[in-house]
Amino acid sequence: MPDFGSKAYWDERYKTGGANMFDWYMDYDGLKPSLRDVLNGQPGRTILIVGCGNSPVGETLYDEGYQNVTSIDNSQACISLMKTRSLTTRPGLKYHVMDAANMFTLTREEFDLVLDKALLDSTLCGKEPRGIFTKICSEDLTSKVIGGVRQVARVLKPGGTFISFSYAPPEERDDFFRDSAHLWKMSVFTITKPSLQDIVEHIVEDFAPKPYDPEANIDPESVHFIYRFEKVARVDTC
Repeated sequence: MPDFGSKAYWDERYKTGGANMFDWYMDYDGLKPSLRDVLNGQPGRTILIVGCGNSPVGETLYDEGYQNVTSIDNSQACISLMKTRSLTTRPGLKYHVMDAANMFTLTREEFDLVLDKALLDSTLCGKEPRGIFTKICSEDLTSKVIGGVRQVARVLKPGGTFISFSYAPPEERDDFFRDSAHLWKMSVFTITKPSLQDIVEHIVEDFAPKPYDPEANIDPESVHFIYRFEKVARVDTC
């Protein structure tokens, strides 16, 4: 299995194949129903995409009128690629080489929306002695993820929203959110996974998020999980 948690892995991947745009889990059409009420048709919304990769989601948001978009990734190769892509066609897009667990150069309470599509998942798929598949993580990895979630809270405006798209159900993610639970009002939703045919043929089904019911006996392989956090407290300690 590739070391998805390694910066070196991503640098090499973007150097050798970065020109081929790629969306983890779903493209913008799949995300849009989950973002609609947060963006609320207000082009002035400030948006941060963490672990942006070479996904065109930020570009699509920009084209739809949401032009205050900042994207970060810890891969220099990735950010160089994305800056070059947008230089002439979308000059307002902002890109920074930055680790989501260390966003101190971003202004406190700057963003209305922080979007994570697979960054948390890929971090937890790093080559740890005890990995996500045993549902136990090393102390260092756990601290990094918890610190990253607190960093998101720091850069969100009061009342702002953090949305994290994941393959993992709450029982595999709750431990990472518990430390900052007092900062958020959290809701969990599911969205039907697009089939391979949907992805290849760009078929858009009903991607409306549905409230997660732990008693509903949902097959976790058939859905993605959407963790939505509304910031209710200020962060004074990071």
